[in-house]
Amino acid sequence: MRSPVALLCLSFAVPVLAAQSPTATAASCPAHAPGTSVHYTTSQQVMVADRTSGSRGTWARYEWRGIKKGCWVKVSATSTARFGSGGVVPAARRRQNTNTTPAGSFAIKYASVRAIRVRGLPTAGSPPAPCG
Repeated sequence: MRSPVALLCLSFAVPVLAAQSPTATAASCPAHAPGTSVHYTTSQQVMVADRTSGSRGTWARYEWRGIKKGCWVKVSATSTARFGSGGVVPAARRRQNTNTTPAGSFAIKYASVRAIRVRGLPTAGSPPAPCG
């Protein structure tokens, strides 16, 4: 049985990775992100994780584009997710060292990024790598 188990509400800009969906109408445009209780007035980007079996699952990122641009649009490919071997529990009941994953909505208040150097690809501010 698939059920949404974890959600992160993002409040910072992230590049869009997929094309927009066709135009929707107000009647067909849900106000809540897929599988969540997160309303577009609360957060305009969410990451939704679904446990598919045991400690395995998937996650994807959705972005609110507005009624005329497709409502909630999936903007990332579905990726593998891992959950605690002790199952998924409501965040208010979760305790450390129990091998469980908290379920709920969690705001990301701070984020840090560490630049990594990939051979052959320039980093921001560096000159392009020579060809050949």
